Parts: sequence; C-alpha cells; structure tokens
Amino acid sequence: MAEKKRHHTVPECYLDGFSEGDYSNAFFKQQYKVVKHINIANLCVESRFYEVNEKYLVKGKEKLDIEDKFFSMGIEPIFKHSISLIEKVIDDMLSRELELAKVNLTLNVRRAIAYLILIQYYRTPRFRALFDNKSAKVKQPYTNKKGELVESIDVPVLLHAFHSFTNKELMKELSYELAKGYWILRYSPNGNLFTSDNPVIVYNNISEERNLFTIAKMGDPHSIVFFPINHFILLEIFSIEGFPEKAEFNNYIFSVDKSYEDLINGYTFLNGEKTIISYTGDFGILFPQITLEII
Repeated sequence: MAEKKRHHTVPECYLDGFSEGDYSNAFFKQQYKVVKHINIANLCVESRFYEVNEKYLVKGKEKLDIEDKFFSMGIEPIFKHSISLIEKVIDDMLSRELELAKVNLTLNVRRAIAYLILIQYYRTPRFRALFDNKSAKVKQPYTNKKGELVESIDVPVLLHAFHSFTNKELMKELSYELAKGYWILRYSPNGNLFTSDNPVIVYNNISEERNLFTIAKMGDPHSIVFFPINHFILLEIFSIEGFPEKAEFNNYIFSVDKSYEDLINGYTFLNGEKTIISYTGDFGILFPQITLEII
C-alpha cells in the first residue's frame, strides 16, 4: 500500500458530523477568509505529520506507523463507533419529544470515550509544538535500522507521541479522571455547533469572573472540557472537585437555545488554531459587524 503523505490531525470520521456528504464550510483565521463547500479531506491536514524518520526505527523491527496502524486502523474506527452511540442516545430523546432526558453512561463506557477524547486533544499541532527544539534520552540505547547507536531522540514526532497519546500511564490516569466527572450532553435544535482544528476545548472557569477565555491544562480541577460531538450535540465534562453543583445534572441531556450555542461557538473560535468548521457556514454570528471574504 502506498504511504500516505497527507495526515489528518482531526479525523475525517469526526469531521463527517459537521459536513453534508464530503463537504463543509471553513473559516481560516490567519487569512480571515471563509471557504464554502470545502471537501473535509482538505481540512486539518498536515504533510507527513506523524511520519517517523528512519534514523529512529529499531533494527530488525517493522516500521513504526503512527498514521495508519495507530490512528487510521486502530483509534479512528472506535472513535467513529463511540460518536454513533452518543448520536443514537440523542435520536431516542428526540423520538420521544423530550427536552430533558437521562442516559446511562457506565464508567467503562465513559473511560472508553474519555480515552478517545484525550487522544484527539493530544494529537494536534498545538501539542506537538511543545516538543520543537527539544530532546530526550532513551531509557536504553538501541541500534537503528542503519546500524547506528541511538542514545537520544530529538524529533518532535516521537517526543510528541511518547509524551502523550502513546503514553499508557498518562492516558489511563487522565481518562479515569475524566470518566468519573459529571457528564452533561447538550442538544442544539439549531444544528449550528462549530468545531475546529483543536476540537477538544479545556476552558479555565476561574477566568469567567474576568470575562476572559483562558485555555487550561487537561486535568485542572477548575476547568471544563467541551467537545462538540457533531453540529447538533455537545459533551461537557466537569470535575467532581471543582463543580459539586453539577452532580444533579450528571448523565442528563438538555436542549439548548441559540444563545448557548453562540457562547460555545465563541469558545470554539478562540480555541481553534487555524481553522473553524461549520455545517451551516453561518460564521456571521461571530462577526456580526464585519464583512468577511467569502469564496
């Protein structure tokens, strides 16, 4: 099979929830430009982003394929299935014409979903940038495929992977913390929830008093995790320690109005690095008094 050169940092199976067919609408923050009806295959893509240099591959072992074997074949099918389960819960609520419903998300189900959310949180260029111009000693020197002795790693690709989504201890600890929090699902009948190239939002609630949006660190007890499931559904996760008042809403689904949708879309815009994605293409709610270039 030919090697993929274009790597998605946000999977297409997720972007499907913000598209019609294969097409969606995108606002590019750096160019301040809206592109209508853009193929999702061209969104959140980086050239060879997860490719590992041959220098760091162990002699006698098969190639470390992060893009295909870890993400495309391993994680993304499970991610797609988990999203579909949440969508079915919402569909059931709508079929019964309920504005409020309770769902049974067991701890094991929560841990699986939390694990997938964490992988998406860590796999992006924003987190990769933390490892630029860094190096780390390997626990045990090894001989690479070229017969060279490798004692340290100085490539962001591997440092990124080893310190985040392939770090089993970190993922286990954080997924457990997320899973035991208070989970609230929001349904927007308007269907205009945005997403971005950083779709997992970790918002610092302390800054709310100052009316500021501050990106927080995953695991901070004073933060809220927002994750748009698709353009209709939002998942919110509150820590038990930081938000005891949310206990009564744990495992509930609420319908929300346009003002709440606009608030979350504002967070999505601020959290996005380069690209904001919208099913409807109605970015005017963010810039009601500014004319954007639309192509």
